[in-house]
Amino acid sequence: MIGIQQQETRTCEIHGEYTSSLIAMRSLTHWSGCDKCAAIRDAERQEEELKQRILREINFRIEHSGIPPRFADRTFDNYDAQPGLQSEVLEFSKHYAANFAEYLKTGTSIMFLGLVGTGKTHLAVGILRAVIHGGNTGKYITVSRIMRDVKDTFHKHAELSESEVLERLIKTDLLVIDEIGVHRANEFEANTLFEVINGRYEALKPTLLLANLNLREMRESVGDRVFDRMRENGGRAFVMDWKSNRGSKS
Repeated sequence: MIGIQQQETRTCEIHGEYTSSLIAMRSLTHWSGCDKCAAIRDAERQEEELKQRILREINFRIEHSGIPPRFADRTFDNYDAQPGLQSEVLEFSKHYAANFAEYLKTGTSIMFLGLVGTGKTHLAVGILRAVIHGGNTGKYITVSRIMRDVKDTFHKHAELSESEVLERLIKTDLLVIDEIGVHRANEFEANTLFEVINGRYEALKPTLLLANLNLREMRESVGDRVFDRMRENGGRAFVMDWKSNRGSKS
């Protein structure tokens, strides 16, 4: 049993006088400390526990975001931007991530287009990581993976239905779709991609599209309906036509 055997007035160096109790538990006894100091320590402990829970949730979301291992360490800090358009795109990407709450209200989307090795995926992953660290949900996926996931639902014992696969892609706060236009889409693939992007457009969910194409080729690849939806509400398209960084750094 726990009981108070006696009490006396003591002085805390920070909070002054307080009542200390001699508490007995079985054969053990101890004097209680300053209740105000104890309350502060308890609040600090709760705050630290909350921080750790949030960190675990962020790490879980990052791990399940679909970011490829090759790009797992990509951030704005290790993106090597040269003066000019490349630096402007980096600064816009930082601003977009930092103000994602506002872009989420309008569903403002981005297209990163252009040459291979110019950092499209690096910047997209940097945005995605920052958005997740800011408390939102996000996912990276390729067009081919979307088609594979949808086609898997056609099997007799599929765990998910086609609508469930599409709903998961539509409801996440930020969706990065890579490898647009890698091969010519058939009618099924074009309609599936439209279903995803139109669903997100209607739900005001921002989308990032990545493609090794110029503006004309991008419009031809995704179609007018998708292209126009990506440009609404301040949507931006950046043609990244500077020299490739592959083979030198990252």
